[in-house]
Amino acid sequence: MKMTAFILGILVLAGCNEQLIKQQHKSPENLEAVSFRDINQMIIQPFRCTECHGDSGAPKGISLTSFAAVMASATVDLDNPTASKLFTALDSGMMPGNGRISQEQIDLVRLWIEQGANP
Repeated sequence: MKMTAFILGILVLAGCNEQLIKQQHKSPENLEAVSFRDINQMIIQPFRCTECHGDSGAPKGISLTSFAAVMASATVDLDNPTASKLFTALDSGMMPGNGRISQEQIDLVRLWIEQGANP
């Protein structure tokens, strides 16, 4: 009986942990709406994109320091998301310069743009 309760407890905790992981790990499959905040937290900050694409001296004038900076640098094409400079740089593997991001992260950027590139 004690062993059954113990195993049941483990299964319940595992289920709760899976839900927690899904809530913390945003991907196109478990997001209704993607925001710049998500892109910033999941891609720009971890890959330190602003070390090169900061406000001053950013390559090709592309600053990723804020939502306003991204939108001002014309890297997002709301009419054709997959033609956006930001998407094509990531999808081609050209960026980030310090490593390859996952297809899931690339899809997240595409979804963000498709949804209207919300702040």
